[in-house]
Amino acid sequence: MFDFSAPGETDCALVLCCDAAYLPYSLHLAHQVVLAHPGRDFDIHIASAQPLALPGWAERAGIGNLVVTEDAALSALPTHRLPSATYLRLALPDVLAGRYRRLLYLDSDFFLENGGLDRLLRLDLGPHVLAAVQDVDPLLQPGFHASEFRAQGLGALPYFNAGLLLIDIPGWRHEAVLARGLDLVARVPAVMRLHDQSLLNGVLRGQFAELSPVWNWMCNQRFPLLTRSYPPRLRHFIGGTKPWSDPTGRHDARFVAAYAAFFQRTGIEAPLTVPPAGLRLMPVDMMARHMLDQHRMRKRLMAQLGRFRDEWEVKLVAGAA
Repeated sequence: MFDFSAPGETDCALVLCCDAAYLPYSLHLAHQVVLAHPGRDFDIHIASAQPLALPGWAERAGIGNLVVTEDAALSALPTHRLPSATYLRLALPDVLAGRYRRLLYLDSDFFLENGGLDRLLRLDLGPHVLAAVQDVDPLLQPGFHASEFRAQGLGALPYFNAGLLLIDIPGWRHEAVLARGLDLVARVPAVMRLHDQSLLNGVLRGQFAELSPVWNWMCNQRFPLLTRSYPPRLRHFIGGTKPWSDPTGRHDARFVAAYAAFFQRTGIEAPLTVPPAGLRLMPVDMMARHMLDQHRMRKRLMAQLGRFRDEWEVKLVAGAA
């Protein structure tokens, strides 16, 4: 019999950060994780600056609300109309120190396609304080030179997306990552292009353990056929169009259906801005562009995605073959 209750004593945790507006989508992801990991050996927390009311099923499954007091230095960082919860992830290693050894942070706009987070949490990171997936630009553009590095007078370096962060908590604190990041932002304000992602990349300067793109798949519209032979574990709906706010139907209908079914089943009230019901066929010109784009990028995609033997391989030198 599957056991979906909270685990016993564990040194690993999955944490999502959100405010009340994004709580429904965080709960969807947390629910997916619980169902995909019966008998799991890691805790699940939804972190917020203010207390959140979690439904009964979430509490029974051991999903907790971790209230993180907003640090004045983090609150002063630019948000550009984003919620202040954007920066809560940077405080998590200090908040959870002494309780956990490993932390997996995920943005709330992830969609779990397959399990394995228990094994992911325990991968060897070598000397690194953090493991992540290269961002979509360096994945597709040879010689990509991030503005965060140009602002510091640095050359092109490996650059990761901060939507998924696998953190070694003792190592993070020993390296004073947050303090160094705040110092960098104070000295070089131009480094802050993409909030916490810019801060972390600016500090680590390409020194991170690189995970396979299957753990943070961001090419959801650009190469829609690629995942038939390269299945992702976690999809990341980057950009402003999310499956729950998708009036033109850019995302696959199955994602919309999954969120709608979850909200209906759990009684959660959340806005869903989706296309009218009915069959929607991809326009021929759009399909042609997708196919030509994938053909044009074929060699680059094969070279980059083929660098990993499987989803469990970690590159201890980011960007290495």
